Amino acid sequence: MLSTVGELCQKLVKSGKSYSYPLIDRVFRLVLTLPVSTATTERAFSAMKIIKTRLRNKMEDDFLKDYMIVYIEDEIAEKFTSYEIVDEFKCNIVSKLSSKIMVEPTQRYAVVTGSNKGIGFEIVRQLASAGIKVVLTARDEKRGLQALETLKYFGLSDFVVFHQLDVADAASVASLADFVKSQFGKLDILMKYELSDLNRSAIWDHEKCRKL
Repeated sequence: MLSTVGELCQKLVKSGKSYSYPLIDRVFRLVLTLPVSTATTERAFSAMKIIKTRLRNKMEDDFLKDYMIVYIEDEIAEKFTSYEIVDEFKCNIVSKLSSKIMVEPTQRYAVVTGSNKGIGFEIVRQLASAGIKVVLTARDEKRGLQALETLKYFGLSDFVVFHQLDVADAASVASLADFVKSQFGKLDILMKYELSDLNRSAIWDHEKCRKL
């Protein structure tokens, strides 16, 4: 004796009659999945109200989509460590840059700001490993030179040079631009990566960089 729609749907499939009555089978499946679909949709809209607030109403669609996935699937997201996310981020950036470099055999030049440690340092290391001439920069000259010494142990001394840079100092930016122009004559890659830039405004002479 069948007592639920679910049992009836299972019976249709087991008996093979779902092929004989495809529309009925489809209706039963729709009835069974509709509550789940409705709940999922309501959950997504509820999450959107929390994420996209008045202060964040200019969020791009792609960023909003990724943000909502992490928020809704928080049980899965909690399984990822910060180190795994950082490693994936580093690999994606370097992979994209390296693929562009491999297309052209000519020497390429890059500048990575705030690269005496962390992700910036790793980006410099991997770009240099790909044969790119990289300018490692840091506000603190002592720390920058220490990072340069560390890279020598990787056998990358021919591909990395250091230049002091404070992105909030127009004179420091101009000095770096003059250095790149005199030493290389051009600049192919400019990566601005400094966590401290999130908390203060940075002054960049973009026109001078474009001229390089």
